[in-house]
Amino acid sequence: MSAAYQLKRSLLYSPAIRIDRVRKALEAGQADVVVADLEDGTAPADKPAAREAVAHLLKDAPTSRTLLAVRVNAWPTPEARADVDAIQSRSPALVVVPKVESPAGLAELSGRLGAATRVYAQIESAKGLLEAHRIAATPRVEALIFGAEDYAANVGAIRTPEATEVLYARSHIVACTAAAGIEAIDQIWADYKDQAGLRRDAAFGARLGYAGKQLIHPDQVAPTHEAYAPAAHELDRARRIVDAAERAGGGVVVVDERMIDRPLVEQARRVLRRSQAPA
Repeated sequence: MSAAYQLKRSLLYSPAIRIDRVRKALEAGQADVVVADLEDGTAPADKPAAREAVAHLLKDAPTSRTLLAVRVNAWPTPEARADVDAIQSRSPALVVVPKVESPAGLAELSGRLGAATRVYAQIESAKGLLEAHRIAATPRVEALIFGAEDYAANVGAIRTPEATEVLYARSHIVACTAAAGIEAIDQIWADYKDQAGLRRDAAFGARLGYAGKQLIHPDQVAPTHEAYAPAAHELDRARRIVDAAERAGGGVVVVDERMIDRPLVEQARRVLRRSQAPA
């Protein structure tokens, strides 16, 4: 298992204008990724001050197992260009780009960031969904994020707790990321006090193939991690599959009287990665 692999079970947004909250979330070290949000989480009048605060944090971020990311505004708007100008001198490890509808602007954006900066692209419209396979295959894009609220508004869907109205889009994004060899991050659960609903939605997303979930409140981290934790029988089977594959040195193996080929071995490795994660 690669030491460079970044867990994506929990992507916690925090308003960039409240940089104290961003710092607190990093110091807590509970979420896998904390996103300083310069887009929806910051009012237009507050964006200049928020950019300055994020730039200072990037120079003096606390040491943490949690990865610090920055969500810029939709590229290539003037707001997004100002965001990138502010963080250019100390590029974060990860930049979240909202409202992506084609790969076209991502290369330009990446070229203005540090060479090691990775990109998570948010799919939030019908046009973005239809281009998701190309966006997922764009260099430096490491994950696609499904923005269900904006997507539903774009197509005229009515949101329900069951989320059947976005099931096609939700599944399509997973297929596109799997084809590109990257991962997908699921929709938010808007009612942060409804932890039972969050657990159900997170568990369903995990069954669809998502690597993790977008969160809007720190209290959502633990229930989401629980939902993404492998069950004991899944973990046992994954260990036996990986052990058998490593002993065989590649090719097809048999586990529990079933032929196991390379995709199933890779799936088992993903299960083991999640099992070794901090709670």
